[in-house]
Amino acid sequence: DDAYLWTDGRYFLQAQEQLPNDITLMKMRMPGVPTLSEFLAQHLDEDDVLGFDGQVMNASFILDLEEELPFDLKFEDVDLSYIWKDRPERSHEAVYLYDDTYNGMDYKIKLEWVRDYMDANEINHHLIASLDDIAWLFNIRGNDIPCTPVALAFAIVHETTATLYLQKGTYDQEFIDHFKDNVIIKDYEDVYKDVANLNGTLLVDLSHINYQ
Repeated sequence: DDAYLWTDGRYFLQAQEQLPNDITLMKMRMPGVPTLSEFLAQHLDEDDVLGFDGQVMNASFILDLEEELPFDLKFEDVDLSYIWKDRPERSHEAVYLYDDTYNGMDYKIKLEWVRDYMDANEINHHLIASLDDIAWLFNIRGNDIPCTPVALAFAIVHETTATLYLQKGTYDQEFIDHFKDNVIIKDYEDVYKDVANLNGTLLVDLSHINYQ
């Protein structure tokens, strides 16, 4: 019956001008305005269902919400892509190697640093979703995010190898050959089924991955 939009002070004036009357503006960090999790705790009942798109919701937010609510809530990961019929395609610019003249260190040395930490902490796999971390670790760059030289990607560092997940058509054979024997290149969407099949201990920053 109701709709709410949370935004911070950068967009208060714009939201007040552009939101229709049936959407309530929630001014984040202003006195008397509850956070999103506080609002949900106040307005959800035990038999309610909370729907969300798991690929755009922060994992730590959903996990914390489960802990904060005074009752068990049913969570439903839903696909609402059919609503936005003319949505532009996801950016898939070419991924390129960052020249050794500028990157400061070979990616294989960086991977060994990560594996040293994993070994010392008995970790089998490290899942990375932060795009700048992936760009630094593998010495790659892209143009998928305006004003930021990163490519849309995921990565998993294993005990002896690594997997880099990129969109089809964004890299060539030279790119694949560069990582031969050290990094497997797979399709961007494959990360979800691969993570589901991992065994052992997984290192992950929950604030930098989506819930799905």
